[in-house]
Amino acid sequence: MSSLSFGFEDLLASPLYSPSYSGRFIDSILNPANLSKRSDSGIFYFTTTFSDLLSRDVFSSGEKLPYIQNFKSEMTFSFISKYFSATILTNTYFRNREMRGDYLESDIFNTLMLQLDASYSFPYVSIGVRIKGGNRLIREDRRLDDFFQAVGNAYFSPFEVMPHSEFFSLGGYLSFEYSFFSASFAIEDIVTLRFPDNMSSPSIYVGSDAVLDSMEISFALTYPKFNSRGELNFLRPRASYTIYGNPAGAYEMYIVGALEFQLLPTMSLSVAAGYMEYDHSFFRFNEDRGTMMFAIEFLDRFYSLRLGFNVDTSSFSRFAPSFSFSLLR
Repeated sequence: MSSLSFGFEDLLASPLYSPSYSGRFIDSILNPANLSKRSDSGIFYFTTTFSDLLSRDVFSSGEKLPYIQNFKSEMTFSFISKYFSATILTNTYFRNREMRGDYLESDIFNTLMLQLDASYSFPYVSIGVRIKGGNRLIREDRRLDDFFQAVGNAYFSPFEVMPHSEFFSLGGYLSFEYSFFSASFAIEDIVTLRFPDNMSSPSIYVGSDAVLDSMEISFALTYPKFNSRGELNFLRPRASYTIYGNPAGAYEMYIVGALEFQLLPTMSLSVAAGYMEYDHSFFRFNEDRGTMMFAIEFLDRFYSLRLGFNVDTSSFSRFAPSFSFSLLR
């Protein structure tokens, strides 16, 4: 989740979302306990995202393809009922970019994942369970002379399975909501998959280190969608505070705020800003480990468009633009 690039695995990198928000299916991607509390009625959800983590130094050095540095494209397909959902993820991303004399090389990775969520709601409280698993593939040392060669290598050349890349986890989630206030608690890796030393096959692992490292605590304040007379509130502010990791040690911290302009009951425009810091410890801020986040989203009943922009606060030399399109039917 500490990646500066937006993605399915690290949606918290967008200030539009929080694991303690609820109401839309997108909220249940972060916290499956919110699945049974969603107000949208679609049974199929699709989203595609394009993003990149760009360094200013690459543009100034005159390297080839400066606009493809850590590019990532991904698609998710979800099939939804009131209490269950199944999601398939596939993504492709570039890493380890390096100039080799007069040509450019990069590794290209692909992730395939299946995720199953279940949720049930009681008054004020919801519980959720998530099972996910998959593996990663790689194309190593691919030559990238131009844009078309990059596309061909990324999407049409054969992959190899990465050794020890299989992953699996079972997580538990809890959500509480009362009036303006909501909170969530999660352990993403109650059960996980690990490769012991000198072993080629993985084994099921249950341990306190995995539990603490995957612990997530979040709080949010959300202005209601309708006022006491049943009229739509035009302005709807939201704010959230989230920590991910061991609360007694160093963890990832997110402070985000959003303002939603509710144009119609099924149409809105949201703007948001936030701050993320990794290896944070009890409000001891360090801008060398921080990221500022900005996003704007237009939401209609069946689709949404989102633009995002992240920038590191250590040198303001790395930035991550993103574009996402989602469809719910």
